[in-house]
Amino acid sequence: MNRFLFLHLRTLVSCLGRMWRARLATLFTVASVGIVLSLPLGLYTLSVNLKSATEFVKSTPEITLYVSRNASADSITELRSSIQQLPDVSQVSVITADEALEEFKAITGIESIIEYVPENPLPTVLIVQPPKSISSPNDFQQLATALRELELVDAVEVDFEWLRRFYSIIGLVNIVFTIVSVLLISAAVLLICNTTRLSISSRQDEIMVIDQIGGTQSFIRRPFVYIAVMQSLLGVAIAATIIEVIRLTLEPYVAQLADLYASPFRLTGLTWQLWLTITLSVCVISWIASRITVKICLFRLAASKN
Repeated sequence: MNRFLFLHLRTLVSCLGRMWRARLATLFTVASVGIVLSLPLGLYTLSVNLKSATEFVKSTPEITLYVSRNASADSITELRSSIQQLPDVSQVSVITADEALEEFKAITGIESIIEYVPENPLPTVLIVQPPKSISSPNDFQQLATALRELELVDAVEVDFEWLRRFYSIIGLVNIVFTIVSVLLISAAVLLICNTTRLSISSRQDEIMVIDQIGGTQSFIRRPFVYIAVMQSLLGVAIAATIIEVIRLTLEPYVAQLADLYASPFRLTGLTWQLWLTITLSVCVISWIASRITVKICLFRLAASKN
């Protein structure tokens, strides 16, 4: 066991030395990987912040119920109580026909014309406030359908078109994020694989000598795999730095915009748990891809030798 760890530690130190001696090429490769990874990570950060922005919306959409004009005060009170008992309703407020008329007069300023109207043309209105747990347009639509079937309710109005548009934007961002992430992560992996292939080609003679003196395939393959994984680690570190610099740059402007809307929303970055997951995932993908690349290249070298 100690010998096994010693061999891997010696290979690791040797790989670090090779990367340092070829530091300019290593810098270009690592910087390219970091820049490529920063775009999908930036889109994911944008998606996370858009979702968190929904929690700071000033209020959830309200559902307006227009009660029949023939309804009595007792029936309206009973209707309000029955709606208040529904599980998907947080609060129900009543605007009587007289209150609505007075508000209409104050807004329009046509009191003199309203005086010639024989009776109040406005109905009593119930304002239904759903709980914050209901956030999707489909949930609001189902609640509105259930309220529309109630007795004494002539019409139902739901103003959640802005919410529908907002969720459509979030869905579009998620789709774009998925497509771009797959493409760019594939590009980063291909970049590392191509660098590994060029490294094997430049050390072709050394590999043949090691093979002739009895070096195993694992011994030959190990340095290339280590270098590919370390380049991936450095690439993720550069991507994290880019994302954090962009976040810190935009943070005061986003905070200023949020303050204009009296919102406590602040731009947040990715958590360290997520960064750890991303780092491990990229390392595993690089390890698998580099092993396959090295195996193919060594097979071609063996075939050309024969």
